[in-house]
Amino acid sequence: MVLKEKLGEDGRVAQFKAHLVAHGFRQPPCVDFINTYSPTISFPVIRMVLWKAAAEDKEIVQLDIVSAFLESKIPEEIYLQLPKEFGVSSRGKIVLQDGYNGDKSGTRTTNVVVQLKKGLYGLRQAGCNWYNTLESHLKKELGMESSKYEAGIYTTGSDATIILWVDDMLLIGSKAEVTWMKSAISKRFKIKDLGNVKFFLSILVERDQHKRRIYLSQGAYIKNVLTRFKMENSKACLTPMEPKSKLRNRLAEEEATEKHQYQEAVGCLTYAAITTRPDITYASALVVQFSADPSTAHWAAVKRILSYLQETQELRLRLGRGEN
Repeated sequence: MVLKEKLGEDGRVAQFKAHLVAHGFRQPPCVDFINTYSPTISFPVIRMVLWKAAAEDKEIVQLDIVSAFLESKIPEEIYLQLPKEFGVSSRGKIVLQDGYNGDKSGTRTTNVVVQLKKGLYGLRQAGCNWYNTLESHLKKELGMESSKYEAGIYTTGSDATIILWVDDMLLIGSKAEVTWMKSAISKRFKIKDLGNVKFFLSILVERDQHKRRIYLSQGAYIKNVLTRFKMENSKACLTPMEPKSKLRNRLAEEEATEKHQYQEAVGCLTYAAITTRPDITYASALVVQFSADPSTAHWAAVKRILSYLQETQELRLRLGRGEN
């Protein structure tokens, strides 16, 4: 059982989520699963599609598929032992041990094993099965075509577009096209209509329809990263790197830094760089080279980038029409 806090566009907790997650690392290959691929669209393509939508003044609506992985069937025979919080009531129902779901008849605390009929978070093949299930629906029921060059993007002859990232999607087109796509998807899957896109993949999306522009920023994400690495009160830096700085591999006599923390910080920086902060791309690509054996000098370079983000966390990436 995994408990998670989902953050909103302001960086605060927007929702508390609980996932029943399978131990996929215990699945033997070629027995419990075959394919595990689950392709996602790249961020440059997301930015390109958003730029085009802004320039053409298209509607951009966000949908979330509720419990997406449970929508796909699994052909393999797989059994799952439920967590200790679950039991079987006298009526034969699986319930929480405190008699949740209105079943007051009590439970017994024996181990409960169930056979999985549909996908579950944690299963090695769950992402692949869900991707194939949704793609099949989009192609057969909506008549959409997938790109030959990029996964996770589907279009129609009228240029209506769907961007897919696991269970989050953006519907792009005219009002009539967006309404049609939304209706066709809701006939097969339970959806949550989030309206005009505002917060997608930890990215704040702001739109100026008069100027036909879209602004992308990650202020809340950066703030959480700074807090995570205790850099929220760091001294401001105006550049992500020291001028003329040169990093090299750690020598035997040089002090090492904690590798796990270093790799986590570098991963956070890389995500920001490839999404909305191209200004730290070179610096983050440089520090990632030393992830296997980082020194204190390398960690100082990472902290320098974090200090720069502390000073510039409200910067926005503009997409759409230029001044003319």
